[in-house]
Amino acid sequence: MRRSSRAFEYICVPSLLLCLALAALANNSRNFSGVYKILKVTEQGDSVEVQLSLRVVNHSAPDVTGATISLRSSLKHSPEPTEAWEKNQTPFKDVELHYNEHKRVPPLDGTFTVPSEEYKQWAKGRGPNFVIDYNDASGKAHHEEIEVSRRP
Repeated sequence: MRRSSRAFEYICVPSLLLCLALAALANNSRNFSGVYKILKVTEQGDSVEVQLSLRVVNHSAPDVTGATISLRSSLKHSPEPTEAWEKNQTPFKDVELHYNEHKRVPPLDGTFTVPSEEYKQWAKGRGPNFVIDYNDASGKAHHEEIEVSRRP
């Protein structure tokens, strides 16, 4: 009897803790991810004009329609634009993202003018900070960051 309680202690308890940790990580994962590719960079004094292509994948359960994807500062994480340059950006509007659609996601191409300091952070690997705003089927508003990585 003592042997089975030790087996439970050494095998089952750590396995249970691992399963709970993995479930917690899954619940904290992002609902949207993407890859971006910088197509063209033009320096303009204290600013940089960046033309890029962005592909976003929806990992949340429902399809998303009528979404807006905006560029925000990677230096300050705020749900609303706080910097003047953020307010002047033209977001991607009326974006439709089907659930878990990876292969046929059309790219979103846009040109953004950002401060040189912002672009330097991108070049160091931080990448642009895109956010998505949408309403779910019940009308509830959502605002989420998109986890992006650079495509070669």
